[in-house]
Amino acid sequence: QELFSRTFAPGQASLVKATSFISEIAAELVPADGRALYLYATPRSYISGILAGENSRLELAGMASTRAERLASRGVHLPQARHEADLAAGAWACGMTALEQAAGNAVLWLDFDRVLRDVEGSLHIIAKFFGFDAPDEQLSAIASGPLTRRYSKATEYEYSPELRRELLAEANVLHRADIESALAMLDAASETAPLLRKALDRAQAES
Repeated sequence: QELFSRTFAPGQASLVKATSFISEIAAELVPADGRALYLYATPRSYISGILAGENSRLELAGMASTRAERLASRGVHLPQARHEADLAAGAWACGMTALEQAAGNAVLWLDFDRVLRDVEGSLHIIAKFFGFDAPDEQLSAIASGPLTRRYSKATEYEYSPELRRELLAEANVLHRADIESALAMLDAASETAPLLRKALDRAQAES
């Protein structure tokens, strides 16, 4: 609550950069008449991204049981994980089904990697959705500015859209068999889990 109350002028709104864990309380953050932007990754991109980062992989096992419980509460039952790709797939399913469950009519869903491929075009879509009066030149300046060229949580580290694409491609090659089996696991589980099926269909439609 203190984060949400921090602003710099009376007419300004606060902006909090949340992690993917915030998906679990999405319904509490967005009022019934409010609008929300849901940024997500496709399961392949998400799993590859997790396997490309050492810190992300360390977190997988520690959160596995909690995520399994949350998934079960939404009617999603995944088999015992065989490898890290399965754990990452479970993490994706947990976050996405939480968002699907919380989504109202006034939600804009955007694939994060597609946004990175066309930042300026995506900003136009977002501004229109929220009713922002944003001139073309302002959106262009934002799209070409430093915040979209380096978005690491630790700003001392370079993490650009180009580097992200390289890391995802490398991880997808190194772990191809495990990733493919993890994706097949999600698809099989979705046969009896409507929220998971909805999340997969959304990701496939945008990929």
